Amino acid sequence: MNHFITKYEEKSNRDGKKVNVYCLNYGLAKKNNIIWGRAQGTIYRKYFIERIFNFTSLVLEQIRETKVIKCTNPACGRIFDDSEIPFLKFTRFQCPDCHSKVETYSKVDEEIEHQFQQANKIPLVSKEELDIILELNRRKEFCKARDIAEEIDMESRRIAQICKKLDEDKGIVIRNKRCNPYEYCTSEIGEKYSDVEVS
Repeated sequence: MNHFITKYEEKSNRDGKKVNVYCLNYGLAKKNNIIWGRAQGTIYRKYFIERIFNFTSLVLEQIRETKVIKCTNPACGRIFDDSEIPFLKFTRFQCPDCHSKVETYSKVDEEIEHQFQQANKIPLVSKEELDIILELNRRKEFCKARDIAEEIDMESRRIAQICKKLDEDKGIVIRNKRCNPYEYCTSEIGEKYSDVEVS
């Protein structure tokens, strides 16, 4: 599942069957401040193999929902479900309607490709610039450089310099010059960075 789930270990469950124990990807857990790892001590030794944690059917259902079995002919484009796979194997994965090749596509891959396309529509920025843009997007209103300085661990003067560049060169930030010191917020282009980040 695109490396979001990682195999943790193999054990025997309460019914004596071999089972795989999976967990969230370690990097994903760290990024989202999710406690990762197993509890210490023998009292929790069988904790992971309790029947209530058997999510096999849920995982299989998710896999079914993230793949599409589809005819490669754009004029046909017939979509098949899992129950039709034996028939497709018999016909060597040829569409019964137009005899074109039938392939399995991952919806997840399509979504990631879409995100890359969206990311390519916005100007490239440095990490410092991105930190400022995301913080301005989080606030959703005009604010002064000193208001966000502590949040992103950067001097107000440096933020003001970067915001000037993001305004004049890239059109990502809007500066309100009617007040002193200036206030900043993101433009429509700047708002797109949060869309890409969250996705």
